[in-house]
Parts: sequence; C-alpha cells; structure tokens
Amino acid sequence: MRYLAELTKSLTAEEYGQINSLEIKGKAKLLLEWTWQNRHQPYVQEVDRARQEIGVTEGTLFKLNSILCNQICECLVPEGGLHLIKWLLKKVLMANLFHEMKLMEKKIGNLPKADKIEFYAVCFEAAQRVPLKFIDEKLVRYYAKKLRQVSQNPETDLYTEAMMLATFLYCQSAGILPDKIKNPLAQLQKIERNIYSSSLPCLRAHYYLNRAYSLYYNDVEFEPEISLEWLKKSLRLFEYPEHPFNDDEVFVSRCRIAEALYALSEYSEAQAMYGEIFKSYPPDSLVLQEHYHHTKFIQLSLITGRYEAAYAVLSTKMKRVIDSKHTTLLTLAAISYAKYHILLKEGDKALEYVQLAQGFNKKDLYVQYEVELRNLQIAAFALAGDEEFVLTLSRKNLRYLRSKGLGLENSNYGFFYQMVAAFVRKTELNTTLSEKYKDYHRGYYAVYGRILFTIAQHYQVAVPEINIR
Repeated sequence: MRYLAELTKSLTAEEYGQINSLEIKGKAKLLLEWTWQNRHQPYVQEVDRARQEIGVTEGTLFKLNSILCNQICECLVPEGGLHLIKWLLKKVLMANLFHEMKLMEKKIGNLPKADKIEFYAVCFEAAQRVPLKFIDEKLVRYYAKKLRQVSQNPETDLYTEAMMLATFLYCQSAGILPDKIKNPLAQLQKIERNIYSSSLPCLRAHYYLNRAYSLYYNDVEFEPEISLEWLKKSLRLFEYPEHPFNDDEVFVSRCRIAEALYALSEYSEAQAMYGEIFKSYPPDSLVLQEHYHHTKFIQLSLITGRYEAAYAVLSTKMKRVIDSKHTTLLTLAAISYAKYHILLKEGDKALEYVQLAQGFNKKDLYVQYEVELRNLQIAAFALAGDEEFVLTLSRKNLRYLRSKGLGLENSNYGFFYQMVAAFVRKTELNTTLSEKYKDYHRGYYAVYGRILFTIAQHYQVAVPEINIR
C-alpha cells in the first residue's frame, strides 16, 4: 500500500480528476477512491485496514495497488521511462522513485548504448538530487560505476567524480555523511588538474567542480566570498553555444548565487534576487516545483520584514505540502510556518506547526531539523510567558546538543537557549551572550536572530542594536 498511498497523497485535485476520468472499475475503483479520501490519515498505508475496507484478500490488494500505480503514472506521465523518473523526483516520491529505477534497470539489457548511457546518467543524478536524508552514498557510487562502464568516456569519469565530491561535501556540511571526507582540497585540485589536462570540453565536469569548490570554501574554510566567486564561474558556462545544461541546472545555479548572498548577510539583495529568479519562469514551470530555495526566500523575507512576501509562498506552495501531509517535505514547510507565526508573536499557532513537524521528523536522520524544532518550541513557550517551562527546555536542549557533539565550545546552537532563558528572566545579556546575539544576526542564523529580538522585545529586555541590510 505504501507506493499507492504516497502517490495518491502527492496528487493535486486536478491530477486526481484526470485519473478519475479513466475507466477504472470494480475493486480497483473502490481502492482508488478509498485511498484518495483517506490520503491524509496515518492508517492509509495499513494493509489490513485497506483489505477490510475494500473486501479483498491481501494478494488481491497488492495486485490492485500495482495496477493503480501503473495507471496513475501512465495517465499523468504518458511518455513513461526517464520522464517518469524525473516526474517522481519532482514530486519527491522517494519510495516510488527508487522502485521505478530498479524496475527500469532490469529492462535495459537490449537497449542501444546511447539509451543505456542516458538511463544511468539520469539515475546517477537523480540519486543525488533527492532530499538530503535519502542520499545513499553506496547507491550514488553504484550508478556512477555503471555509467562509467557503459560510457567508456574520460569526460564522464571527470564529471561523475566532480559531482559526487560536490554531493558528499554537501552531505558532510549537513552532518549526514557517516565518514568525514579525507583531504577534500587535495581531491578538488586533482580533479581540476585532470579537467584542464583533458582535450575534451568537460563542461559538466567544470560545472560540478565549481559547485564542489564553492561548498568547500563555504562549509569547510568558512570563506563565503570565495565560495560566491566559484558559483559565478558556473554561470559563465551557460554562455557557451549548445551547452549541455538543462533548465533545472540553470535555475539552481542562479538560486545558489542568491543563497551565497544570504550567507554573506546581504539579505535584501538575496531576497530580491530570489524574487526575480522565480518571476522569470512561468508559474506552472517544473523548475518551480522545488522547495529548498523557496524556503530560503521565506527566511529572507522574514529577516527583512517582508512578511507579505513570505506569506505569499507559505499560503500557496507550503500550504499544499501541509495539506497533502507529504512526509518528506512536511517538516520543512511546518518549520517555515512556525518561524512566520513566532515573528508575528503568535506563539500558539507556531506551536501547532512545531508539534505537527515533530510527529514526522526522525531525530536520528536529520539533526538540523530537530535543533530547529527545539528552537521554535522554546521560542513559542517564551512568547506564551511560561518561564519555568522555558528554563526546563533550555537545560534539556543543551543536554541534547552535547549528546550530538554540539557543545558550547564548538557550536553556536546552545547559546540560543541561554539567550532565551535570559530574556524570560528579564536579564540583560552578559558580554559573551551579547557577542553571540550579534552572531545570530549574521549569515544563515539571522532568522533566529530576529526571533531572539522578538522575544527580547516581548520581555522588554535591552539588546545590542543590529542593522539588517
């Protein structure tokens, strides 16, 4: 039931209307209607519940599940094949995506070499464009190996090495890579030497080398200015006639420039750039179906006090995620809503979204989400005036961070709780916390800096004056 439940949950009303117009009859029709009507219920994936409701055996249920999944995909993506893989990736249907990739691989044995190369290239990139917690290093390396074997092209070797290093640097910065990358700069320089010594154009290798260098300087060396320069080099690659890059890659490259400006605390410029990028594509464009950069736009809008701009994205794109109960994206959307309501001093509403997200967030998979939810929870209770509980949460959250190796000696996370505790006690910040308060108004921390300012203002505690650009 999992594949059908997740697929149905992702559908819009218009898409369901298309499917409902098909000649689906009998038990299959009953199962489709039952799944659609209960798509937001946790029991929708329960085999026994579905079997009893529809009145079929377990074997028949699984057969109907498979038939309906195929009919839905054929209806909405009639081209099938690699178009289906790309569609599932856009829909963030991870279980369905990996299932289809496995099924398709079994059928490519007799295909021409060019088709095999295209298949493995799409799978190789898809395995790295999934949400962070779904990136599987072994699977990425598997598809890289298969692509190289089929391609037998030195340019492919360079491009796969560069893209994998960029992906794994990104995973390392998010704390989800089991083993730390050894000597990343040496690896980057080796790939760079090989690219420049090649007689081939290697544009895709250049593109991902630039991406990897930008991540290295941003997340390892903490030099965002140098990171931005590497990102700008990728934009120049798009000026080549007949370049090999698709709309997604051009869109993401432009967005990463805006994200780099965010890291440099150029908040108004970054917010405006994101807005212009989004407006340059038709509203129904596939590239606009992504959520990561729209979340960054929401944060920047909140930091700069453009609440209407933030709400415009929340009430459309993020509301659809919340309404669909999309398990992969729900935490991201709920966190965005909670930040918005806290800055409007609507602690009760913020807490509703925190509690919603906590029910979906797997603490062992993505520590950043857990930290953010704890930040927003304590902020909501602070605005509610529950001083005793805030102090209890502060101590509890500091213990949690230490258990994850994020103590005050090596991370700024814990200072957030100390500052909130000081505000609810109506105590001015000491010298150390005053400096940390300023840090929380720089780079990616700034949305929490605005939250700290909101709490301090609520308790009428004087704080250092910060100028937000």
